[in-house]
Amino acid sequence: MLKLGKSANPATTTLTDLQAVHDDIKPLADKGLRFIGNDYLQDFASKKVWAAMTWSGDLASSGAADDVWIAPTEGTMIWTDNLVIPKGAANKYTAELMMNFCYDPKIAAQIANYVYYVSPVQGVNDEIKKLDPSVASNPLLFPPPDVIAKQHNWQFLSDEIEQQLNDLYLDLAGS
Repeated sequence: MLKLGKSANPATTTLTDLQAVHDDIKPLADKGLRFIGNDYLQDFASKKVWAAMTWSGDLASSGAADDVWIAPTEGTMIWTDNLVIPKGAANKYTAELMMNFCYDPKIAAQIANYVYYVSPVQGVNDEIKKLDPSVASNPLLFPPPDVIAKQHNWQFLSDEIEQQLNDLYLDLAGS
C-alpha cells in the first residue's frame, strides 16, 4: 500500500486498496514471487533467495555477512509483542513484577541481545553497548532516525476486510 501511495491506516483501508495491491503484485507472483512464511531463512542460507520481506530479528540473528537489509523508501511497517495482564488474573502483582523486570534497561538489553529484535525500552542501546558493542550499531535492532521517521503502525482490519485480504493473497500464493 505504501508503494502505491496509499495510507497504511487500517481504519481507512478498503477492498479497492487491497485489490490495487493485489493487482500490483500479481505479475510478480506470476513470474515466480513466492509467499512461503518463515521458511525463507533456509532459502537465504542456501542462496536461493535474492530478496525477501523478513522479520528484523530473523535477519539480524540468522543472516549471513553478505545479507543486506534495505529499508523501502516508502517506509516500513512495525509490529509489537505486548505484555498484558488479563482482567481478573490471579497473580496480578507477580505479573507486574515480571513486567517491571523485563522493562529494566539492563534486562531488556540482555533480551534484545538474545532475540535480536528492536526493544521498546529507553536506555537499551547504552546497556547493550556494554554487552556487545557491535550489536549496538546494528540497524535491525536500532533503526536510524530516517527509517524510524517512515515507520507505520499496522493495526487490525475489520473481520470483513481481513477475510478479503486473505482471499486476495491466497490467489497470490497459488492456493
